[in-house]
Amino acid sequence: MGKLERSWRLVRASWSILRLDPKLMLIPVLSTLCIVGAVGAIYVFGLRDVLPDGDEVIELTPGMLAALFFALWTFVLAATFFGLFFNCALVACALIRLEGGQPTLLAGLRIAAARSGTIFGYAILATTVGLVLRLIEERLSIFGKIGMVLIGSAWALATFLVVPVLVVENVGPIQALRNSAGLLRRTWGENAVGQGGLNLFTGIVFVCVASGGCLAFSVAISAGLTAVALAALVATVVVAALLLTVSAALSGIYIAALYRYAKGDGIPAPFDDGALQASFRSR
Repeated sequence: MGKLERSWRLVRASWSILRLDPKLMLIPVLSTLCIVGAVGAIYVFGLRDVLPDGDEVIELTPGMLAALFFALWTFVLAATFFGLFFNCALVACALIRLEGGQPTLLAGLRIAAARSGTIFGYAILATTVGLVLRLIEERLSIFGKIGMVLIGSAWALATFLVVPVLVVENVGPIQALRNSAGLLRRTWGENAVGQGGLNLFTGIVFVCVASGGCLAFSVAISAGLTAVALAALVATVVVAALLLTVSAALSGIYIAALYRYAKGDGIPAPFDDGALQASFRSR
């Protein structure tokens, strides 16, 4: 409970930063648009004629399996790259604010663009590792699957601070992974607790919004109020999208603060010194 309480204090501090720079919420929106656009373009102009139709029954040859794996890898790589790119821009803006500066979207995007080669290299690494782990997991027994889940969790923890490492340290993909894992050893997983607290809070609010929207929609439909039902549906979708956007922005600010403190750069205002000090207690 103490860890979760400290994590909640960190989330509140992240919110205070976001209130100063609400424009940071535009970055997750740009990320989503670029991911959808890139994946759609890859499908329409490169892969639509390669993939089988939904009702088509064919015997897959090794060559076709390889082509399908490459298609899946390409989709995931595109999504991973744009997700990382805009996360780097978000974290860059958060770091500027935490250091007392006045961040702009253009400044964050310029920093991410300057690291685009390294970001792409790390996206290749992350995509390949993720798909390989998934393929191995599909071939294992239940106990093997449990082991792979543990390996996947360890990978997620080791890469938790990769984004600020890519932004600040200007190192290659492999070194970025090593540096992130090194910071994890110093923090001993407290960052994951904080992220879990943020995700739990977001999940609770999301469920409440979705439940309220579904209830309003059902009541309106039962009463024959079609216009009201559509308005409730649209409002629910908009609020849910806004909630996810805010959650993504808070996560970027939170990770930036954890990284800055882990590197020994002091306690960034308005974060609580007790919570951050406890978060980075040595093992």
